[in-house]
Amino acid sequence: MNKLANAVAAIALVGTPVFAAEIPVKAPPPAPAPVYSWTGLYVGGNVGYSWGNADADVVGNATTVVFPTFLGGFPNNSVAVAGSNTAKLNGASGGGQVGYNYQFSPRWVLGFEADIQDSGERGGNTFTAPFSTTVCTLAAAGPPGVPVVFPHNGPPTCLLTGTLNGTAATTYDAKINWFGTVRGRVGGLITDQILVYGTGGLAFGRVEVSGVTGVSGSINTNAALTPSANAFSDSRTKVGFAVGGGVEGKISYGMGWTWKLEYLYVDLGSLDTIGPFPGASVNPPGLGLITSPFSGTITTHTHFTDNILRVGLNYQFH
Repeated sequence: MNKLANAVAAIALVGTPVFAAEIPVKAPPPAPAPVYSWTGLYVGGNVGYSWGNADADVVGNATTVVFPTFLGGFPNNSVAVAGSNTAKLNGASGGGQVGYNYQFSPRWVLGFEADIQDSGERGGNTFTAPFSTTVCTLAAAGPPGVPVVFPHNGPPTCLLTGTLNGTAATTYDAKINWFGTVRGRVGGLITDQILVYGTGGLAFGRVEVSGVTGVSGSINTNAALTPSANAFSDSRTKVGFAVGGGVEGKISYGMGWTWKLEYLYVDLGSLDTIGPFPGASVNPPGLGLITSPFSGTITTHTHFTDNILRVGLNYQFH
């Protein structure tokens, strides 16, 4: 009887239908992580520190005439001045930027960026440049061997010369008041969230230089020049170039914020200021001799370069 019951139960199980809910189903694969697109317009701000150079060169040429008070003048005695110096420019900078990126492959991004910056970079220095010339310190009336006829009967004869040694001392201050750039950018993606790029293009900015150059010296160490000084200054908007690079990263998915760390080298060109040579003069130790004040020009050439390290925050519009 038990054997018959077990057989009937086995037949009943075989005929029982299997429902879909009882069939095991494989879990679906996880959704792929979203891929960030770098294509789009962006705006942002930045702050950083700048350190640069104002390379100053001073070049001057002048003449002086030695006049015996009762004779004619001797020919011009010329002097030449040349010196150079570098003032360090340091200060904070900050501003804003706007740009556009185009991601043209899974790993490459091309774009452009324009920025404008306020700058607190200032610096100055003092340097000297020596000069020397020979002047007459003792004269006789008229040419050699010609009887003296007053007031005079020809150019005088120099009986004794001396060395005029002098120094041109320049004190100057230089500034970068503001600057901006318009640059191209090209970069590669380390991941879809991290971009490493190089950049380069046009730079422009307002640079300024001001100072004074003074002349002092003596003849044969015992006849001092009457010191004289002239001021110079100029301020202009100059155009140059900028090159650099940086790294930019996505802050989070679903939002358009990125951070960046960037370095730029900027060359803003030069300022030239041209003015009269300081009109120092001297009374040499001799028989009524005097020199005229120096007559000529002196040029100060100042070249501005800058290094900028800054951090920034951008918002990208998709």
